[in-house]
Amino acid sequence: MGGANQPRTALTDVRLAGILFLAVFLVYCASPNATPFDSRWTVHTAISILREGDTDLDEYLPLIEADDFYMIECTESPGGWKLVHRRDECPDGRLRHFYSAAVAFLAVPPVAAMYAAVSVAQPLLRPVARRLSSEVARRLLAGDFIGASAAVELIVASFYVALAAVFLYFVAREFLARPAALFVAGLFAFATPAWSLASRGLWQHGPSMMLLALALLMALRGHRNPRWITLLGAPLALAFFVRAPNAVAAAVFTVYVFRRHRRQLPGFLLSAAVVAALFGAYNLSVYGFPLAPYSWAQRAGAPGLSLHPRFLEALAGNLISPGRGLFVYVPVALFSLYGMAVRPPQEAARDLRPYLAAIVPLHWLLVSSFEDWIGGHGFGPRYMSDLSPILTYFLIPVIGKIQALPRRRSFAAASLFALLAAASVAIHFRGATHWACWDWSVTPTDINRSQWRVWDWRDPAFLR
Repeated sequence: MGGANQPRTALTDVRLAGILFLAVFLVYCASPNATPFDSRWTVHTAISILREGDTDLDEYLPLIEADDFYMIECTESPGGWKLVHRRDECPDGRLRHFYSAAVAFLAVPPVAAMYAAVSVAQPLLRPVARRLSSEVARRLLAGDFIGASAAVELIVASFYVALAAVFLYFVAREFLARPAALFVAGLFAFATPAWSLASRGLWQHGPSMMLLALALLMALRGHRNPRWITLLGAPLALAFFVRAPNAVAAAVFTVYVFRRHRRQLPGFLLSAAVVAALFGAYNLSVYGFPLAPYSWAQRAGAPGLSLHPRFLEALAGNLISPGRGLFVYVPVALFSLYGMAVRPPQEAARDLRPYLAAIVPLHWLLVSSFEDWIGGHGFGPRYMSDLSPILTYFLIPVIGKIQALPRRRSFAAASLFALLAAASVAIHFRGATHWACWDWSVTPTDINRSQWRVWDWRDPAFLR
């Protein structure tokens, strides 16, 4: 990793980070593919929190009925819970979105800000809206965020993933000069599932990436200022409630703090406990359990975690299959494997390296143990996508090594790196802009019923 002598919080860095955020956010918002699939009730839940102070969706019953109760659960007191398909299956309970409520809570601030901005700007927006051909765009500019929920999802998801790119810029600035740090942040933004998947809707992956990128930054800054370590537990705990497989990252970071920052361990655990207590109390009030059913390792009648018969296939498939392989969809991540082996000169990076390197195989083992390892309808390595900030981090020492090589060898290595990076960008550009790549999940047959298709090299999704 190369050194950078400029102050890490220089005003120039703040300005560049702002430009980076705006550029990434605008590209994401302009990319046409929107995927409000499992996340389709997240905006509704966020608005319910804002307007009524709760997460139930009973006020949207006509919309839920029109959508055949897709991923709607019924919660009854005390501790009753089930997925339902009709209102009469939940006569005395509340209807809620099955997926993580933490994502809806994170959506509340940007949704509230958007609503305030649109309300204030109505005199200017009304004449613009009347000239638009898109019904969704007209609803959005009119402040009908329910009618335009797919667009609101895309905007909020793009906000959080662009924020993750900013955090990774500051991570890279710990080691690299500004142009190289911008390049690293750009790789995360456009050469990983951050673009093609996480920013396309309010799946859990966007907030998950943002929180893991923030945790990376806080851990590195904590080497100079231990107060960052005391706060590090909060984003890690929140990352777990956003997406349960982040338990791996939370556990490994906890071991890191225990081994390398033991004096800050009580504060670290306290900050994590505050977040855990808030969401644990919410889950207790809704489900009668401190953990929501969506995060359970096993649920009746649903795929769970186990050493299932296809476990070895899942291990291979999550890395090299043409339908779900990490190194197929993010070929530049092959350099991340080399980056894990590079011993950096900086003490903070040396301390953190083995722990971050451990997260990658542990996460891989965990998601491969999920019986439904292919991840349903999606684009590329969905279950491995949460690792994008960490895999991007391990490109930083690679760039430093390439810069330090003799000129001829540096040119050869940089050319190979650029080739794999360009291939990665091209793949995720198609996933973000060509609907046929997403249509692969259901055409010619539904991937959930024809799982052999993830190994079909004649028809990879990114070449649709």
